[in-house]
Amino acid sequence: MKKGIAAAAALAALLAGIAPLRAQSGAQDPDLSGIQASLGASIKQFHQDMAGQSQERRKQEDKNNQILLRVLEQAKLSPTDLASRGWTPEQIHSLARAILIGSVAVSRLHAEYPSAVADAYKNTWWHLDAELTNLEQSAEAGIAEISGNAQAKAAEFKRGCLAHQQAVYAALSRQSLPRVEVRKIMIGTGLEHHAVVVFPAGGDWSRAGVVLDGWLNQSAQIGKMTFPVRAWESNFALLRVIASARLED
Repeated sequence: MKKGIAAAAALAALLAGIAPLRAQSGAQDPDLSGIQASLGASIKQFHQDMAGQSQERRKQEDKNNQILLRVLEQAKLSPTDLASRGWTPEQIHSLARAILIGSVAVSRLHAEYPSAVADAYKNTWWHLDAELTNLEQSAEAGIAEISGNAQAKAAEFKRGCLAHQQAVYAALSRQSLPRVEVRKIMIGTGLEHHAVVVFPAGGDWSRAGVVLDGWLNQSAQIGKMTFPVRAWESNFALLRVIASARLED
């Protein structure tokens, strides 16, 4: 784009320089007329090329926006509802990208560690499952450390909530997500659960936040790992009594 603008400017300057020459040489000078006609055609082609590039760019932007709208639909998040909770259009755009990136991160984690240790504890109403999973994995890590088992070490915390939190947080931290904040979140104390929350920069995370938690349903599907904060909290009745949801330092 910058090169194109510079080329147009150079052509314009050259044309401007031709005008005095024509006045001196005569308006009927065939050489100068031919040069001017050729330059005029080049400028016309340049503008056509620029218009074509702009059209292609708009088409790609429209395609990307459609993808992000489908992400919000899958997450059961209404742009209107988000706006009522303080999200601007730009922030909603960043949120949709964050959800998509988080889903990919969880999918990669599950592909790397297909054996879901956490499945053994799923669907208990009090949701101590997250902490029990982490306790088991902590024990595995300790045994691996003592025994020097490199393979076991590599599987430390492979499918617990901390592993999911770290995978999503690391993936989002590498991206540019204008005007939103990405923070680690937890609920409970001692017996606790960890996830990631996205919310408008400078806004109230507890009101507007959207939690990305692939551990809860052991799924990378957008509709199964995306929750408004209040809906996410409702999955942890006992842990919420111990200590309410809060941002991690």
